[in-house]
Parts: sequence; structure tokens; C-alpha cells
Amino acid sequence: MTSPFLGEKINTAGPGCQAPSPLIREALSLGLVIASVEPSIIPAESKYLIEIPKVGRFPKAKLPSGHRFYPDCYREQEARLISWLLHVFRGDTWFFTLTFKDWVSVYRAEKLRGRFLARLNQAYLEVKGAELLRSISSSEWQQRDVIHFHMLVFGKQLHDLSRKRWEHRWQNMSGGLSRCYQAENNSAPYLVKHQVRNHPDSSLNLGGSWRGITPPRSIERCCSAPRL
Repeated sequence: MTSPFLGEKINTAGPGCQAPSPLIREALSLGLVIASVEPSIIPAESKYLIEIPKVGRFPKAKLPSGHRFYPDCYREQEARLISWLLHVFRGDTWFFTLTFKDWVSVYRAEKLRGRFLARLNQAYLEVKGAELLRSISSSEWQQRDVIHFHMLVFGKQLHDLSRKRWEHRWQNMSGGLSRCYQAENNSAPYLVKHQVRNHPDSSLNLGGSWRGITPPRSIERCCSAPRL
């Protein structure tokens, strides 16, 4: 088959191997370049029902040969890309949960998330050695019918900022609640766990510029069956 973004012939490994996921295609459109993945969130509870994965939660089922996170290639590729980013930005990635106290529209929620990221980026640019701030977020509806976000934020020297300060900043902006942790490996499969093929509402949202990020080609070749 022909990769829609690499412009070259690629033999998929095994009948279940799919084209690169929308997350990878979007990242490429924002400047990410595929080159030729290597190398737990602390559980928390609150009145706003923040859900954080426990260490060792993934994977649950037996995975196909060559897969590390999910049985389907769609989420496997996305989790691989995020896992690779966590390795590259080791120690400089935050995992946020952003909740709302009461119901807000999706439009309003996304506007507040964008405003929050803009303010975080403004503060980050004051940090010595700061480069570009990037983010990947997913949305989820809680049982009480209120949307909340899970979000990874990547930035060199990001650790120079105060995580607690930005928890309070979200609370002041939205009236809701935030928890911010130093991201660990489990956040990669957790962020994509709600992804459903051909379901637009489950898409991950990318923020910032992704130029200069060059992950290996192996993130799109997840199945290890012999190549034709």
C-alpha cells in the first residue's frame, strides 16, 4: 500500500495492519517528520470524578505479535507515538486532568482549554531554555454528563514551572478542578484508550507546532508478521 504522508510503498505486516492513524497524519500536517519506538500515573479521586490509570493497567488482553499497547493498529500507532514523545521529553511532560463543576457546551469547554494552554505557553516562554510547547488532549464524558479533558503537555524545561500553580489557574478560569502529574509511561495508552475507529468524537486534539519532531518509522509498522 502507499502511505498517504510518506509518499512511498509500504507493505503492511499482516492483514490487520492499517494506514497510519489520524493523530499521526495530523501531527505530520503540523510539521512532524517520520524518520527511520524505543525507548504511572498516581491514582487520584475527587468530587469531580477525575480518573487516573493505575500502574500495570495496560495491556489487559493478549496482543498480536509486534503490538505493545492495543490489539488494533489504530490505537497501537497512536500510543507508540505518544510513548516515543514521553521518552524524548522525559521529565518535561505534564499530564493534566481538566474538569468542570457543572455542564458546559463542548464549544465552551474547548475555548477554555485553548485559553488555558495559551496562558501556560506565555508563562513557559519566560523559562530559560524554553523551546516550543506542544500538547495532545482527549475528551471524555463523565457519568454526571460533564465533559472533562485528559491532556499531555510537552516542553523542554517545563519542570521549571509549578504544576500546582497551573492546577489553581484552571480552577480559577473554569470553576472546576485540575490535577497535574509528571507524566509516566502509562499515560500513553491511557490517553488513547477512548479512541474508536471512524468515530470523530474520539479524536485526539493536537496543539502547538510539531516541527522539529522526528519519530522513527516503526511507529506506523506495528505488526511483526513477515513482510511480503
